[in-house]
Amino acid sequence: MSKSSLHKLASVASPRAVDHLNSQWPPGASHQTFSANLRALSEVQPDLALRLCWSALGDHVSEGADGEVFYSRRGAWIPLAVPAGSVDPAIQGALARVGDDAKILVFGVGLGELVESLLTESNSRLVVWDRDPWMLRMLLGRRDYFEPIQSGRLQLALGADLLELVSDPTIEARVEHPLFTKIYAHELDWLESGAREKRAVLCDGKLYVDSLARALKHEGFSIWTMDFERLSVEELDYTVSALQPELLAAINVRDGFVEFTHRHGIELMTWEIDPFTHQVSAPTTPSGHAHLFSYRKVQVSELCALGYQNAEYLPLAADTELRRPVSLTNSERERYAAPVSFVGSSMLANAQLFIQQVLADLSGWVSETSSELDPQAVLEQLVTAQRSAPDEWVTPELLERFAPGFVDWSHRTIGKRDPALLIGEFSAAERRLSYVANLAEFGMRVWGDEGWRSIAASGVNYCGPATHEHDVTRVYGASQINLDIGRLYQNDIVTMRVFDILACGGFALVEHTEALEELFEVGVELESYRDLAECREKLKHYLAAPEEARAIAERGAEAVRERHAFQKRVRHMLSARKASGSFGLAS
Repeated sequence: MSKSSLHKLASVASPRAVDHLNSQWPPGASHQTFSANLRALSEVQPDLALRLCWSALGDHVSEGADGEVFYSRRGAWIPLAVPAGSVDPAIQGALARVGDDAKILVFGVGLGELVESLLTESNSRLVVWDRDPWMLRMLLGRRDYFEPIQSGRLQLALGADLLELVSDPTIEARVEHPLFTKIYAHELDWLESGAREKRAVLCDGKLYVDSLARALKHEGFSIWTMDFERLSVEELDYTVSALQPELLAAINVRDGFVEFTHRHGIELMTWEIDPFTHQVSAPTTPSGHAHLFSYRKVQVSELCALGYQNAEYLPLAADTELRRPVSLTNSERERYAAPVSFVGSSMLANAQLFIQQVLADLSGWVSETSSELDPQAVLEQLVTAQRSAPDEWVTPELLERFAPGFVDWSHRTIGKRDPALLIGEFSAAERRLSYVANLAEFGMRVWGDEGWRSIAASGVNYCGPATHEHDVTRVYGASQINLDIGRLYQNDIVTMRVFDILACGGFALVEHTEALEELFEVGVELESYRDLAECREKLKHYLAAPEEARAIAERGAEAVRERHAFQKRVRHMLSARKASGSFGLAS
C-alpha cells in the first residue's frame, strides 16, 4: 500500500472518522478503542485495515436492555455470547494437542471470548477469521488489542482471506465459535476440504437458501455465502475476485445482481419463490448470462418484458432431505397431532404495514394531482369490495374503478411498489384468518406468528411458532389433514407448503388452481377445494375416512419424490443454463 493510502487510512482512524464509517456502531464498542486497534492494524495489515473501513451494515447485531448482545438469523434473535462453561474446554482441548505457543486459527469471532481466553491463557499466535466485517469491527471496538496486533501475535482475516488459510502449513490447530460454525458451514467446508473445481457464490437470504446450497453441493459445487445487503460493493468485488466462481446463485432476484455478475464475468442463476410486492428493475447491462426461473408464469412474462433474455417457469418443490416421513415418539405425537392443521404466517403484521403504505401513496397521489377523492374512503372502498369477493382476485379492476390513474401514477412516481399487490397481501391476510377461524369446529390447530392470536375467540388452537427444521416436518406428518390456504392473487401456483406436506407423508387439502392440475393428480395424490363451503365438505369427508386419506397421502409422497424434489429442480436449472450456451459472459 502506498504512503498516501496509509496516511488516508490513519486519518480514518479517528473517533470522528470512525463514527462516519456507518451510522450504526457495534454493541459495546468504543470509538477510541477501535481507532487505536485500527492504527495498529494499519501498520501490519494495511489492506485489511482499509477493508474494515468500507461501509457495512450491522442491523443483524443488537444489544438488549440488560447489555446482552443478540445476532439475527433467519428472523430469530440468538444470544451471541458463548455459553458459560464451554470456552475453557474448547481452549484447553486445542492447547493440549499443540501446546500453548502454537499458531491457532479462531473460526468465527462472536463477542471475542475465544480470542480473549487464548491471549490470556497461552502464548499462542492467533489468526482470527470471520466472514462478516461487522463482527471484526465489534471485536476491535470492545477490547484493547494494540500490542498483540502490532507484535504480530494477533492476526485478523476477513471473508475470502480464508482461502489463504486453507493452505497455510503453519496453522497447527483450530478453535471454532459454536454459533458461527453452523452459520459459516459452507466456508468451513472450504477450509476442511479445499475448493472444488466448480465454485458458486450463494446470496444469503431466507430458509430455502439452505436447500439450494445442498442441491448445488450435490452437483459438485463448493459454496461461498455472501450477504449482498450488508457488504460494501468493494468487499463484494474483492470476494468474487478472490474466489473466482463461475456462478452466483440466489433465491429471488435482486436489483443489481445482473449488473454485478456481468461486470465480473460470471453467470447468474435465480429462482423466484415469492411474490413481487415491488417492481423489479430492468437490467442495465446485457442479460444473456442471467438465468431467472420463477414459480409463476406471469412473472416470467414480466421479466421478459423488462428485457431479461433467459426467464423460465419452474414450479416450487420440496427439499426431500429436510422434508421426509419421520417416526414420532408418544410425546411428539401428543404435541404435533391434530385433526386439521395449518402451518404458516398470519401475514397480519406485514399486511398492516402494506395497507398503511398504500394509504400514504394514495394521499401523495391525491395531493399531487389535486384530486378531490378522500384517500381513506378510497382505500376502504377497495378493501370492502375485495372482501365481498373472497375467492376472486378483483383488486386491479377495483383500483381503476375507485382511483382511476393512481396505478399509472404510482408506477411512474414511486416505481418500486405495486399497490395492487400491497392491497393483495392485506386481503390475503384477512382471508387466511377468516378461513381458519371458520374451521375451528374441526379441531383446527395453527402454527405460526403471534398474529394468529387475533382469532383466538373463534376457538382455534394457536400452538405458537414452528421451527423450520424440526417442528414443521412433524406437524405435517402427524396431522390427519393439512390445510393449504394460498394468496388470492396467486391463484396460478402450487405453494411450497403443498410440496412439503406431501414430502412428509401428510395428507394435503389444497386450494384448487390450474397449476395444481398440471403438477398433481387431484383426488389421487392430494385433494382440493374451491371455496370455504367445499373445504368444509372435504374436511368432513376425509376426517371420517382416514384410510382413504392415508392412501392419497402415500401416493402424494411418491409423486414428490419422483417428480418434485428440490434436487431435480436445481438439476434442471443447471441443465437449462448449460443448454443456453452462455457459459462465460454473454455479449
